Amino acid sequence: LYKNETRYDSALCFGNSALQLAKELTYQKGIASSYNNLGVIYDDQGNYARALENYFNALKTFEIAGDKYGMATTYNNIGIINYEQAQQPFNDSLATRKNYQSALHYYSLSLNIRETLGDKHGIADCYTNIGVIHDELGNLAEALVNYFKSLKIRQELNDKLGMESCFTNIGIVYDEKAATLHNKDSVGICYASALDYYSKSLAIAQETGDKKGIIASLNNIGIVYKKSDQLQRALDYFNKALLSAKETNSKTAIKEVYKNLSDLFTEMGDYKNAYNYFTLYSQTKDSLFNSASNKQIAEMQAKYATEKKEREIQSQALVLSEQKQQLNNNKFLIAVLLGGAVLLLFISWILITKNKIRQKEIIKTELLRQQELRTRAIIETQENERKRIAQDLHDGIGQTLAAIKMNLSSKSKKLSKENQDLADQTILSIDNAYSEVRTLSHSMMPRSLKESGLAEAIEDLLAKTFSNSNIKYTFEKDNSFPLNEQISIGLYRVLQELLNNIIKHAHATELSVHLHKTKENIILMAEDNGIGIRTGQNTERTGIGMANIEARVQAMNGNFSITKNGPKGTVAVIRIPIIQKDNSITLKDQ
Repeated sequence: LYKNETRYDSALCFGNSALQLAKELTYQKGIASSYNNLGVIYDDQGNYARALENYFNALKTFEIAGDKYGMATTYNNIGIINYEQAQQPFNDSLATRKNYQSALHYYSLSLNIRETLGDKHGIADCYTNIGVIHDELGNLAEALVNYFKSLKIRQELNDKLGMESCFTNIGIVYDEKAATLHNKDSVGICYASALDYYSKSLAIAQETGDKKGIIASLNNIGIVYKKSDQLQRALDYFNKALLSAKETNSKTAIKEVYKNLSDLFTEMGDYKNAYNYFTLYSQTKDSLFNSASNKQIAEMQAKYATEKKEREIQSQALVLSEQKQQLNNNKFLIAVLLGGAVLLLFISWILITKNKIRQKEIIKTELLRQQELRTRAIIETQENERKRIAQDLHDGIGQTLAAIKMNLSSKSKKLSKENQDLADQTILSIDNAYSEVRTLSHSMMPRSLKESGLAEAIEDLLAKTFSNSNIKYTFEKDNSFPLNEQISIGLYRVLQELLNNIIKHAHATELSVHLHKTKENIILMAEDNGIGIRTGQNTERTGIGMANIEARVQAMNGNFSITKNGPKGTVAVIRIPIIQKDNSITLKDQ
């Protein structure tokens, strides 16, 4: 119950209590089942290492107890872990394939045992799982074989939900198979087969009242009709899917249907509807992102509470052990007193030594604080000077150029044709000079940063920086939140330095920038797919640009890291601690 409610600290507490009781009773099946349950909880948390540790303990204990059914269940669970690890976005292709092969191995071990036990439901589940792995590996023919084996058993058992799942999986394979063919007739046959199985899945979902299955089947049928250029029929099914999704209030399903409708109207040349549905898709996606963020925060808090509870349990066990040891050693009281005296002298020496170290640390901390204050003062002076120069450029030189242009334009109408051409060229030069002054003024102190906030200023900076570049960029941000001037300017300057480094050194073609706010931090992250950094380069950071970033982040009591982003590229993360009161966000002093 606690696991289903995602109250993982309580779930782990009772799971460990059950395991301890089972061990005291030397109840092997109970021990194995407890390990299995703990593995499921850790799997839900995404802690795959701890999950596998518990599953293998369960497997070993089930083997000792001779529990074949338990062994089959555990093999299946281990297979699921390997499948989930293969789905992780940071894996390279070799690691992903290795995880899929491991999953296939454990699913096959589970299948062998279930066949020995005659467990038809379990056999059908194994065939489905094996089919999924073959599908992921691109072995479509082998995937179909396993899906049809699973379907045959489920039809014998009259397992409606299982049949629905099999029909959907078979339809997906035929849909995927069509994409690999070049012969038009063969492609048509595959799409017809996909439609047939999706329709069978839809019929069962409607019969059983499976709302989620109905939406998925309607969506799948619409996608096949779109690929078959039967656009009006695709529109009919997408509209039905949207109606069902709205009835269930499933934002995830609604989002997918909006995306499908946007793509379909684009295909039909109806760009107005395509734009409207894409806007709805983006809004729903943003709403889901915020929900996912809240869920992730809750899970991290639960994980922290779990670790805290485990430390408390360990601490209580240690106290009990010490008390027991003290009782057993009462007869050595005189020796203990003598040892205590020696220990007291030793502790006194430690305290004196620690006091000296502490004094040194206090001096060092004060020096660092003074250095930070100087850095802040320098940065503040620089920004004030930037503002002053930007204002002077805009209000002084800019206004003067505008006045010269106005005067020259009014007089040029009375000039001869030859002088008129010269005047026109002069006015054009004044326009160019005015544009350059205006651009320089906005570069030194962007107007969007002051008028619209940090997020809009970043969007403007990215657009201007990469408008004539081959670098593709994306920018993800939370909903608008107010920041004080010190944080906004600091993060803006840091991103300017990062973009400058990426353009000069990274040789990247893709860039992703993220700006998010948590309860305690503002987080700015930039990821690129460039040539990456050398081993150890992230700790050296000796360049002027990196030094400027470090100085600005330290002035805001923040943290800056730059590391490898997988096999290629880099990821730079800036975390700025904040205090939020009502509608204002300010720096948190450390």
